[in-house]
Amino acid sequence: MCAKAKKATTLWANSGKLNSPIAVAQIVKSYNTTGEVVIKLSSDLLEDLNRKEPVFIYFDELPVPFFIDRFTPKGNSGAIVKFSTVNDMAHSEELVKRTIFIESSSAAPEALENYAQENFEEYITGFDLYNQDDTLIGEIISYHNYPNNPCIEVELAEGICSALSENGSTEHETLLVPFQESLIMAFDAENREIQMNIPAGLVKTV
Repeated sequence: MCAKAKKATTLWANSGKLNSPIAVAQIVKSYNTTGEVVIKLSSDLLEDLNRKEPVFIYFDELPVPFFIDRFTPKGNSGAIVKFSTVNDMAHSEELVKRTIFIESSSAAPEALENYAQENFEEYITGFDLYNQDDTLIGEIISYHNYPNNPCIEVELAEGICSALSENGSTEHETLLVPFQESLIMAFDAENREIQMNIPAGLVKTV
């Protein structure tokens, strides 16, 4: 990162890890001398976001919060945005080509539901998977829409391994689990957790 960008990040403190970030827009260019930027939307989530909730932009791999003062739609999939802490072109230029994220918990429920239906593979990634005994099986890292047999790929938690594993090691081990409605016992979107009736013979504890 250039020196000017490092200086800019000191204006926006309180950065930390996001629990469930969703990419919602890309900053295309600065717009004027008052700090506005032109963005390209990738979903409707940002437009429907409660303005009391921040959006996040990553600097040095850390999410930095920004609050939106003004949001003006532009064309079919664009908008002009004014962030409260960006008041000149020098700072808005530092944001160009960066991605805007939100926490999924801050999205309007109806908008989030629509997003989840249209972008299910991306949405489901990061959920924790629990079995019927409330044991953490692992984190969902991918969704595979196989014909008539959709599956989730799970990075297994410590102490859990595939029942087919020969040495019982769980280091970087992943497992495909059938993802069918009949197997889902609970779906907690707020805490990003799914409980499923895991078919016998798939996993074991070590």
